[in-house]
Amino acid sequence: MIKLNTDFLRTVNGILKIAEFVLILILLMIIRFGGASHHALSLGSVNDSFLGQGTVVGYAIIVPAIVVTYLLGGNVSILEMVINLIGGVLFLVVGGLAIAHNGRIANGSLFAVGMLSVVTGLVFLADLGWLVKHTKFSFQTRT
Repeated sequence: MIKLNTDFLRTVNGILKIAEFVLILILLMIIRFGGASHHALSLGSVNDSFLGQGTVVGYAIIVPAIVVTYLLGGNVSILEMVINLIGGVLFLVVGGLAIAHNGRIANGSLFAVGMLSVVTGLVFLADLGWLVKHTKFSFQTRT
C-alpha cells in the first residue's frame, strides 16, 4: 500500500505549491472563457496568446506533477528550482504582455490575467528563493 506524505502540504513549500496551482487554475479558466462570447481570451498578437496559453497549460501539468512527487515521498531537486525560475520569468512576461494589451479588451479579463500572472510569477520566484535558502545539496566528485 502506498503511504502519502500529506505533511508536505503543511510546509512552506507545500503551501506555495498549492498557491501556484490555484492561481494557475484561475488563470486557465479566465484565459479559456474570458474572451468575447465566452471564447478563449486573446492576449494580444498570435505569438503573445501562444506564449500565454502555453505557459499556463504547461504549468497546469507541471505543478500537480511536482505535488504528486512530494506526496509520494520525493525530495527537492535542482530540476524543481529550474522549473520555478523559468515559471517565474514566464509568468512575469505573460503578465506584462497582458497588461500592455489591456486597452483592447473592455471587460477587464486581460487586466485580470496580467495581474494574476504577475502574482503567479512572484509566487514562483518566492518558492525558488525559499528552496535555495533551505535546501542543502551535496555534490560528489569522481576521481
